[in-house]
Amino acid sequence: MSISPSWVDTHCHLDAPELLANLPLILAEASQKGVQAILLPSVQASDFDHVKEIAHQYSKQIPGLVYTLGIHPLYIQKAKESDLQVLQEAIEANLEDPRFVGIGEIGLDYFVEGLDPQRQAFFFQGQLDLAQQYQLPVVLHVRRSQDAILKALRQRTKDRLSFSRDSWI
Repeated sequence: MSISPSWVDTHCHLDAPELLANLPLILAEASQKGVQAILLPSVQASDFDHVKEIAHQYSKQIPGLVYTLGIHPLYIQKAKESDLQVLQEAIEANLEDPRFVGIGEIGLDYFVEGLDPQRQAFFFQGQLDLAQQYQLPVVLHVRRSQDAILKALRQRTKDRLSFSRDSWI
C-alpha cells in the first residue's frame, strides 16, 4: 500500500492579480500534488471579501482552504486609520465562518525603504489588539523587525496570542 504525502501551504496570496487568471488551474494542480490545505491571508481592507470568496469558491478542490483578515505592513501607506474599524466589523461578520481562522497578514517591515515605522506600529498594535479581543491567532510578516515584533508579543504574554510568521531576513 502506497501513502501519498499531504501538503499544507501555510501562506499563499492566491488573490494576487498575477495569479487570478490561472487560479482554477493552479488550485487543481495543487490538489493533484497532494495539497490539502492553504492559508490565504489578506493584505488590505479592500481585499477582505475577495479572500473569503476565494476560500469558499475553491473549498471543494482544497478542503482546508482557509483565510485570515488583516492589513499587511507593505499596504499601510494606502490604508486609512478607519480600516481598523473595517477590520473589526469584518471579524465580527465572519466569526462563525469555519474558513475564517485569524488575523493576518500583519507585522512590521524594516527592510523596504520609505515605510513609516510609526504608521506600521499603529496598524500592527491595533491588529494585535483585535486578535486579543477576539482570541484569534495572527499571521505575522517579520522582515528585519524581529526585535520589535518580539517586544510587542512579549508585552502581551499575560494574554494568550497565537501566531504564524512569514519571516524574511
